[in-house]
Amino acid sequence: MVQGNHDFTKSFYMGIALQQRYSQDKNVEIDCSETTRKYIQWGKSLICFTHGDKEVKGKLPLIISREQPKAFSECKYIEAHTGHLHKEREALIMCDEEVQIKIRILPSLVARDDWHNSKGYMSVRESQSYIWNKEYGNLAVYKYHV
Repeated sequence: MVQGNHDFTKSFYMGIALQQRYSQDKNVEIDCSETTRKYIQWGKSLICFTHGDKEVKGKLPLIISREQPKAFSECKYIEAHTGHLHKEREALIMCDEEVQIKIRILPSLVARDDWHNSKGYMSVRESQSYIWNKEYGNLAVYKYHV
């Protein structure tokens, strides 16, 4: 669970509920710690999850390399998944010819309210799931539109 800037308490309690629901399932792990960034290393991939509102713009690759130095040096595929901007965007950052970091800004499932309408925000409500391979990284992205 990664708390957002608008629903810190609700997302924490959602994590606790999910943790309780899957407490007997050895295939599911719910991390409810209050850490701003969470990491998963899957084979040659390192995936960072963060809401994206706390980090200084453009500093996420450096933060990842400092917080996860061993995984950073071992992994060929490095991605950060954020959500703060509520719209889909992707950036490929080249640290050098050997290291590429992909920053994915994920869309939101949140319905538009009066504030979003007044600002003219009309992003598509969407959820995404990813298929990862231990050897070849991200193989597919599946999208669900509400």
